[in-house]
Formats: sequence, C-alpha cells, structure tokens
Amino acid sequence: MDLKLLHAYLNLMYRTVLHYLRRLNPFHQDFGKERFLTNYVPDGLPPASPAQRGRRREAGRCTACNACDQVCPLLADRLHTQFTGPMAFVLSGARAAPHYADAGEELALLTSPVCTDCRRCEAECPEGIPILSIAEDAQAQLHVIRQAQDRGAT
Repeated sequence: MDLKLLHAYLNLMYRTVLHYLRRLNPFHQDFGKERFLTNYVPDGLPPASPAQRGRRREAGRCTACNACDQVCPLLADRLHTQFTGPMAFVLSGARAAPHYADAGEELALLTSPVCTDCRRCEAECPEGIPILSIAEDAQAQLHVIRQAQDRGAT
C-alpha cells in the first residue's frame, strides 16, 4: 500500500473520531448556529431563509435586456448619480456573492418609498423578476450584518 494513501486514511479516521468525541462533550462550543452567526455574519455572510434564497435565484434569470432601466424614473432624472439602476443591481446579485455593505446606498434607494411606490421596473421586466423584493431581502441582510458588527465593536 502507498504510504501517502495510508497517511490519508489514518488522518481521515483520526479527524472522524475527534469530530464525534467533540460532539459528546456538552461544553464544547465549536459548532452550532450561534457559532456560525458569531463567525460569519460580521464578515457579511448572514444566513438566508429559504424564501430569500429562492428570490435570489430568480435574479439569475435576468437577460440584461435593459427594460427595467428604460422605465426607471430615477435614471431618467439623473438626480442620483451613484444609482446604477435596477438591472445592475439584479445582475450583481445574480453573478456573484452579494457584498451588502458595498450596496448600502443603492439598497437604501431601492427600498425607499420612491421605488416601492413606483414598481415600473418589475412591471416591465419580461422575466418577471421581483426586483424590489430582492432589494428588500438584501436590505434586511445588511441590517443583520450591521447589528452583528455593532455587537462585535462593543
């Protein structure tokens, strides 16, 4: 038998036994939801509900047809120079892991009454993507991240 393969098997057996021995210890806090929240939420990776994950997957259907940007009154006014539009928001969430902190201003605008009262982008979308629902989910995730960061700073 190859020594590297033997070493790999022994290491795997050792890690498996160690894993189950740790789980038997009632005072060991190396796993669980609280540990996950402590480790990952302040870094920008909050847990998502099944409904949020489903809406996030819907963003992947975006074909970048620009129909939502064409009817967006905020892009027509050019008052919000930092606002890139609903299509850029949907594409950024569909193509990569979302960086909620970087999209804070855009999320604030997309979840403001200006956008939530209008909803022209959703009505015009040929794929039926719930743009504002995705933005509201992302805003809620950003709120969870900021709360965790505030708790960690104190």
